[in-house]
Amino acid sequence: MGAAGAELIEGFKNPYDADTWIRENAEAYVVKKGLPKGTRVIKRLGYPTPPVAVTLDIDDTVELVHGHQQLSLFNAHYDERCFLPIHVYDTAASRPVAVLLRPGKTPSGKEVAGHLRRLVRRIRRHWPTTQITLRGDGHYGRPEVMDFCENVGIDFVFRLPGNATLDRAVEIAADDIRTRRALQQAPVLRG
Repeated sequence: MGAAGAELIEGFKNPYDADTWIRENAEAYVVKKGLPKGTRVIKRLGYPTPPVAVTLDIDDTVELVHGHQQLSLFNAHYDERCFLPIHVYDTAASRPVAVLLRPGKTPSGKEVAGHLRRLVRRIRRHWPTTQITLRGDGHYGRPEVMDFCENVGIDFVFRLPGNATLDRAVEIAADDIRTRRALQQAPVLRG
């Protein structure tokens, strides 16, 4: 469901009422925390002051559609017609930062870099010195995205798909960790 639909369900007469609701809740947050009157809370992120660092998690989710809605595409991975919106979350606060409705295909590196450029520009307007780390699945680890991150000083962690060469390179260490975890009966063991 889109934001406008959620706003209507919540009782807003139109989507513009959501801005009023956000402003009023930001003001209540300032009072509740005992912050000086007039303290700005960055809209939708809820930080009263810029954080030293923030980690943003980028991912997409499948939204199945019925019929031939505009922007919907057939996605062979899901074997369905769908949208594939991109979600960006602040990992520390577990809050959404951005949601972009887009066609049901894996985004190209150029497309992701363009979305990130706009998002980072907006964040930097409010938080010019906050260190940003971006993390995501392997299909976000495209050269265009990594180049963009390096050029604007953003740290990044992307899961890269495994392969036989990589598996052979880490097999001894991985086997050692598996063995120690089993012997210690540890739920988690880091190498």
